[in-house]
Amino acid sequence: MSPDTIVSVIKSDSCESLSKKSMLGYQVGYSDEKDICIRIISNTAKGLFGKDWFLYSSIDVILREGTPLKASTLSSLFKGKSANTPGFIMAILKHLEVIKLVEGSKHQYEYMGAVALESAAQGWTESVESMGPMNEGGDVSLIKTSKKGANKLKS
Repeated sequence: MSPDTIVSVIKSDSCESLSKKSMLGYQVGYSDEKDICIRIISNTAKGLFGKDWFLYSSIDVILREGTPLKASTLSSLFKGKSANTPGFIMAILKHLEVIKLVEGSKHQYEYMGAVALESAAQGWTESVESMGPMNEGGDVSLIKTSKKGANKLKS
């Protein structure tokens, strides 16, 4: 992915954290290379989090590796970031119905697949496109790729 890649926000929403102690604001976007991207934008509690864009495809690879999943499952993607970031991303994925709580468990999740997210993202994109071209204040972000790979996207 090029360092000059642009992410267009197609959805802004909020959800409960996994602990249900705060509300998280998040955005879903499409890069100009048509990759789905996710980022956390707010937390009503004091917990810190990484504000970078993350490629959903990088997250999906880890989710497919196994069940049950825990908040710490995504830790390898977020080295050098707040310890809260993996759990917050998991809360967003739960809200987007990519994962769900394992029946009878309080902290284990199972992967439900990306079909619902990919389908929803297509619908959100069509909705955004139907509004016409973005004005000068349109919500886009420049991606900054890390030296170790292109899974981290900065706004």
